[in-house]
Amino acid sequence: MILCKVINHFGAMKTLFYLLVAFGLIAFIYWIGWGSLKAEKSDLVLLNEEVGSLERISSIAPPIRRDFTLVNKSDSEIIIAKVYTDCSCLFSSIPSPDGNNLTFGLPKEVFTRPIGTVVKKREEVKMSFEFRPGGLSPGFKQYAVFVETKNKLITKVPITVEIVR
Repeated sequence: MILCKVINHFGAMKTLFYLLVAFGLIAFIYWIGWGSLKAEKSDLVLLNEEVGSLERISSIAPPIRRDFTLVNKSDSEIIIAKVYTDCSCLFSSIPSPDGNNLTFGLPKEVFTRPIGTVVKKREEVKMSFEFRPGGLSPGFKQYAVFVETKNKLITKVPITVEIVR
């Protein structure tokens, strides 16, 4: 009887020890910064959330172009480093520092050039995207334009569309 109590006592202690080690490991990982990566959000905010809602589009429709605005909500300037999309049917344009428009699509070599567009505090940057539905199969689709800042924070511009024949 006493032997059973001792074994149960050590079994509970062993379980408690494993729980404390697991909790300590999670706390350590969060403390060194890995936990903060998920919590960080870009201060570059999409002004109109509905801009990417394209509704129903025929697969033979001509390209659709929409303008959107990103606002710098921080107290310092933000430098846009990269712009890319997740579909070959989607392209995005941003004004470059020299005044020309730069076009970006899937993250391929042709689109991987530095941008360096500076968005001053509390200012806006006007951008656009072009959706080309040609050849896409029917159904509900979700795509995105990604705007990455110099300090690796990403703003996602969601694009939703239903392709019909």
